[in-house]
Amino acid sequence: MLSTERCKACGGDVEIDKAKNIGVCQYCGKERPLSSEDLHVLNNERNAEIQQKQAEKNEVKKRRRKKIFVVCAFILAAELISFIYFGNRVVINNIRMTSALNNGRPVDEVYTYSQTADELIMFSDIYHVSDGDTLQVIWKCNADVIKEGEKVSLTSETGHICSTLDRTGNTFTAGTYTIEFFINGKGKPSKTFSFKVE
Repeated sequence: MLSTERCKACGGDVEIDKAKNIGVCQYCGKERPLSSEDLHVLNNERNAEIQQKQAEKNEVKKRRRKKIFVVCAFILAAELISFIYFGNRVVINNIRMTSALNNGRPVDEVYTYSQTADELIMFSDIYHVSDGDTLQVIWKCNADVIKEGEKVSLTSETGHICSTLDRTGNTFTAGTYTIEFFINGKGKPSKTFSFKVE
């Protein structure tokens, strides 16, 4: 602890000015040099303060690095889950059948088609498409493939997809129809959708 000698001029209290390394009388203002013991104590205090500030800075950096690590791990986990769940991130959603299109949009939603319908029309929204992604649509009736569409290249501008099945005879075969969507040539369908023809 720094010495608290009285001022030799007036006997007043002496306060240490750590910036100037001197003692200053609080009453008369007289300055006096610090003793070697006071300077040693003062240097030890300064070193302790520097070490404390450095320790606090290191702790802040450590917490910041930990936060960055946690955020990066969270983002990576979310991307991995998205990749596993959505398969290459392309999402096919809101699949519906319609009787006709108007300006490229469905005019209604059909749940069951008549065997005498002229064509079967599927319309769907598609998200998270990157340039170079591909899509293939396969139509099945009662588990038999009846139409295997070509692989179509998608772009980031693609917002919806449409596929049709034309009647080849007098009527469509009655039964359950399934549409399978294959994204980027995957071996199993990324999405399936079923409806009926009666």
